[in-house]
Amino acid sequence: MDDSLFAVFRFLHIPDLQACRSVCKRWTGIADHPLLWDSLCYDVWRSKVYVPQQAIEMRKRSPKEALIFSIQDAHRTSLTMEELTKFHWNFRYKATAGSGWTELDPWWSGRAPLIVRYAPNGDLERLDNEPLKREAWASFKWRFVKSTAGKKGPKGSFIQIGHFPAYVVSRHKDNWGFMLQSCWVIFTSWNMPLKPEGITPKDMESHDTELGVGVADQWCEAMRCNQVIEGAGDNQMDNQPPQHDEEIIRNFIARCIQNGEENIPNLLRMYLQLHNGEDSDDMMDMEF
Repeated sequence: MDDSLFAVFRFLHIPDLQACRSVCKRWTGIADHPLLWDSLCYDVWRSKVYVPQQAIEMRKRSPKEALIFSIQDAHRTSLTMEELTKFHWNFRYKATAGSGWTELDPWWSGRAPLIVRYAPNGDLERLDNEPLKREAWASFKWRFVKSTAGKKGPKGSFIQIGHFPAYVVSRHKDNWGFMLQSCWVIFTSWNMPLKPEGITPKDMESHDTELGVGVADQWCEAMRCNQVIEGAGDNQMDNQPPQHDEEIIRNFIARCIQNGEENIPNLLRMYLQLHNGEDSDDMMDMEF
């Protein structure tokens, strides 16, 4: 094998390697060589926090297939039970949760985040030494749900704890790790970096907004959760939207405005039309 060509091919992307195969038999032999693809597996995977076990095992018999499979898998946004329960999830509140929660969160004080394990029986286990709400965490149960924020996906795409807005599963494009996030919180399957010094809640809100799940996306679930917290009745298992009155709606919208959410009238109109089938004009006359 031509060592110089081998060294060059190691720096090529997969489409380029495929193109090299059409040049001549010699290049095809190098581009298909298992040693090349094995080295590519090492080069690509060493910077990743997660590579599926199936790809690791596949590497032994066909490193080329293993690498291609792992790259395709990096776009998968659902978790198996085994994956969800084996990670030690790092947790923090988003700025949109409000100062009442972020002030209690160790991450927002510059300390390491909370660490949570999802147990196979539906329990949640805290693996950190922080005192924050340990009894409450121990009382919660998690479950897979079918949809949230207008999104649907295969089993493992959405996870809900108690009556809180469900978590959307996503992937970090660079390290291939998993994220669970709602409009108020975020979990990472890797060690979450400490909060940068000097960063403000407004800065973090802008950062979190880029992750793609905000209060505007989970408006209905957030409203329902607040009703439960305020004692309006734990109806999170009910498939029907909660009955609402003007005071509940005003309170919820006031929180959204306080947290910087925009287009609140449009959100209210959308909620009423999609979930109640009502004429929203009367409700839109409410003063906030």
